[in-house]
Amino acid sequence: MFEIMSKNYGGLSIENKNRRSKLETEIGILRLLAYNKPMRVTHITQKANLNSAKTEEFLTLLVTNQLIKKTFLPKSCSRVYSITQDGLTVLKAFEKIAQTLLFVKKENATCSFANQTEMVVIQK
Repeated sequence: MFEIMSKNYGGLSIENKNRRSKLETEIGILRLLAYNKPMRVTHITQKANLNSAKTEEFLTLLVTNQLIKKTFLPKSCSRVYSITQDGLTVLKAFEKIAQTLLFVKKENATCSFANQTEMVVIQK
């Protein structure tokens, strides 16, 4: 997962390495659903390393924005979530932006910056 660290980067930043931004968590959930079969809430909670209340909050937001869809399994009546085509488009766009920023960071590695707090560092 990508980690964006900067003190002055328009709300996408985190100062504590152990804490993810909302965007990083949402992209993480989209990534989980893109690379796995439809998942139950419990599995998403565990794999995304969230508590159940936060998981429900993020899932509701993603369903509302039509990035994921909720369906019910007929036999067990369990809720499962899967990524939509719009969700895949958003995920691909984010991955492209992240790779571009990674390339720009590597390209500018030899340059010195006057204000180090505005430099963006992206790590895999």
